[in-house]
Amino acid sequence: MAIIVSDTVGISGLQAGEDVKQEDPGMLPLVALVEFVWVLGSCYELNRSQIAQAIDGILRTKEFVIERSEQVRQALRIFQGGSADFADCLIERSASHAGCEKIVTFDVAAAKTTGMVLLT
Repeated sequence: MAIIVSDTVGISGLQAGEDVKQEDPGMLPLVALVEFVWVLGSCYELNRSQIAQAIDGILRTKEFVIERSEQVRQALRIFQGGSADFADCLIERSASHAGCEKIVTFDVAAAKTTGMVLLT
């Protein structure tokens, strides 16, 4: 993950180089993607727009295979249009894709923008 973060925020010295190639892409699991988003926001203080651009860039790259990339794209669209955290958007999309009809949350922002039901 250090390579993905360094490429995104422009840290020199850590680059994929020969380790990850288009013809032999690396795997990016959902958990690592959520952690990546958290690092960008918490450690590098990127705003929502910058985080959305970073996620979009990863989705477009040929160097990585993104786990459940279509659900990630859908979550990204929800994230861009609302106030919920990316993780909440991805949780809602994953649960919906799994067939859950009612997805509940304690998070007000997630309930307002993802379609989850607020638990009170």
